[in-house]
Amino acid sequence: MTTDVHSTVLAYLEANPGITIAALLQELNDVCANDIYIMIATELLYVDLSAVPLVEHYRTRLWVSQQNHDAYTHASVVGVTTKNTPSSPTTLLPNTALEWDSALWTLVNYGETTTTLLPESGFPIQLPTAFFLQLFDSGTIKIHNGVTDVTRNETVRTLMEAASPSHLKEANRKFNIVQAYFQRHTDIYQDINPRTLRRWVQQFREAEASLGCGYVGLLPRTHQQGNRQPKSPTDSSELLDKFIKEHFETPRQATGASVYRAYVRACTALNIQPLSNRTFYQRLKNAQPMSRH
Repeated sequence: MTTDVHSTVLAYLEANPGITIAALLQELNDVCANDIYIMIATELLYVDLSAVPLVEHYRTRLWVSQQNHDAYTHASVVGVTTKNTPSSPTTLLPNTALEWDSALWTLVNYGETTTTLLPESGFPIQLPTAFFLQLFDSGTIKIHNGVTDVTRNETVRTLMEAASPSHLKEANRKFNIVQAYFQRHTDIYQDINPRTLRRWVQQFREAEASLGCGYVGLLPRTHQQGNRQPKSPTDSSELLDKFIKEHFETPRQATGASVYRAYVRACTALNIQPLSNRTFYQRLKNAQPMSRH
C-alpha cells in the first residue's frame, strides 16, 4: 500500500466519519479491501470489531481513531456514504424524517441489529439494520427534504466537525459522567463538584431539546476560558459562510429562513454572537443571485 492510498483514505474519512467499507471502496476506485485491512491491522484506522464481522463491508464503519468513534457514538451520529450522493443524509438521528415508497417515515431508533421506523399513520415497524442499510445505500430509503430535521442534523454535524480531538476527548469524559448521573451511579461522579455537574447536565439537556443531541452541548467552549475577552466575529462569519455553502447551495433547497435558524442554533451552542439576519440575506444574494427566499 502506498503513502498516497493511506493519505487518500484518511482524508476521505476526515470528511465522512463512520462511512462503511463498502461505501468507501465504491467512492475510492484506487483503494481495495486489502488496503483497508492493512490500515486496520497497523492501527491507522479504527473499527469496532466487536460490533459486526469485518467481512460485512456494508455494515462495518471506519473511523480515524477510537476517540472519534466514541464521540460520534455518544452523539448518536452515524456518517453514511458520501456528501456527493444527494439521497444520503450526513447523520442518522432519532426523529429524522425519511422517504420510502413515496411515504414519509420517522426514524425512531437506529439500532445495532434492529431499526425502528414510524409511518405517518399506523404502527411502527422494525427492520433488520443490515436490510435497512441496504435500502438506504441504494437510495430506496432516503432523507426527507423537510427543513426541521435536516437542518437540526446538519447543525449537529457542523458542531462535531468543528471540534478538535482534545474537545472530543473532554466531551467523552463529560458524557460518561452525565450518563452516570442520569443512571444514579454516584460512585462515578462523586468527585465532581456538584455545581459543575449541574452545569454539564443543563448543557446536555438544552442541546438535546434544541438539536436532538445532548452530546454536542458538552463540547468545550474554549473561548469562555482565559481572559474572557469578546470573541472575534471571524468565527461567526466563517460559520455563516459554511452554512450558506453546505445548507443553502445544495440540491436540498432548504429555505433561507430555515438555514439562518440553523446557523443561529449553532452559534448559540458554541456561545458566539451570530451575525444579523440582514447580513445573512446579503451574503445569500452575493453568493447566489437567483437565491430563494
